[in-house]
Amino acid sequence: MTGDRPAAPCDVEPQRAAEDDGLWADLRRLTAARIGLRRTGASLATGPLLDFRLAHARARDAVHEPLDEARLLAELAELGRPVLAVASAAEDRQNYLLRPDLGRRLAPPAQATLAPSAITSTTSCPPAYGASVACAGGARRRPRSGRSR
Repeated sequence: MTGDRPAAPCDVEPQRAAEDDGLWADLRRLTAARIGLRRTGASLATGPLLDFRLAHARARDAVHEPLDEARLLAELAELGRPVLAVASAAEDRQNYLLRPDLGRRLAPPAQATLAPSAITSTTSCPPAYGASVACAGGARRRPRSGRSR
């Protein structure tokens, strides 16, 4: 008589979990975001939790790692394009961590350095630069050694 009964919810759940995991696996290939992570009760499963903690520790370390400005400027100069180095209004890393808004503002000497290259509404000729790239210290991305899943 067991063949005549509909499947019990406990029989359906493992099948549904496998289908959901396949869907999430396809989506995970498209993004670096942590989506559709497995859970154990109310918490993340051990593997994804350890991955997250490792990424968080690396991010904290990167924020405190100094930028090798001389090396960066030398590598950019090799591209054969003009390179300007300017500083933010944050005087040092500690000041930046306490006041991140200062890291988004230029220091007065930096404003003077960039002023000749600025595009204004009164400029009659095209600007010398079609694009600008800003590089900042900290939070640089390091290659990942491998992820557990």
